[in-house]
Amino acid sequence: LFRFLGDDGELQQTINGVQKALDSISTSSLDAIGDGFTKLGGVITGATGAIVGFGAKYNSEIESITMSLETLTGSSEEADRIMRQIKKDASTTPFDVQSLAKGEQMLISTGISADNARDTILALGDAVSATGGDSATLTRMVANLQQIQNARKSHRNGHKTICLCTELMYMVCLQTT
Repeated sequence: LFRFLGDDGELQQTINGVQKALDSISTSSLDAIGDGFTKLGGVITGATGAIVGFGAKYNSEIESITMSLETLTGSSEEADRIMRQIKKDASTTPFDVQSLAKGEQMLISTGISADNARDTILALGDAVSATGGDSATLTRMVANLQQIQNARKSHRNGHKTICLCTELMYMVCLQTT
C-alpha cells in the first residue's frame, strides 16, 4: 500500500508493520465495532425518549396545577404568580415543584390566602426537613392541615366535629409561619 523511496529502511519497516496490522483487521471485527455503535445509538435513543416522556408528564402536571390554582384564585395572573413563586421556592428547598404546588393548592382550597399558604408550606417544609422527611412527608402534613382547617370551618358553622387538641395543633402551626 505504501512505498517510500530512499534509504530510510526503518521508516519503511514501520509503515509495512502498520500495513500488516491494518490488513489483519477482519471484516467481522469491523462489523462488531459497527454493531456496538448501533447498540449505543439505541440506548441513547431510548434515554432521550424517556427524558422527553418525563418532560411531557411534568408539563402536564404543572398545567393541571396551574389551572386548579386559577380556579381557586379566580385569576390566571394570580395562578401564574403563585407558580413562579413555587418554582423559585423549589430551587431553594429540598422539595420539588409538584409537592410545593400541591401543598399550596390544598391549603388555598380551604380558604387560606395564597401568601399565607406559601408561608405555611415553607414553615412545614423547614420542620419536615429538620426531621429528615421528604416530599411525601410534606404532602401528608399539608393534608393533615387541610383536614384541620376544614374541620375548623365546620366547627364555626355549629358542627362540633373537632377536638380542642386538634385546634391547638393548628394554632401552633399558624404561629410558626
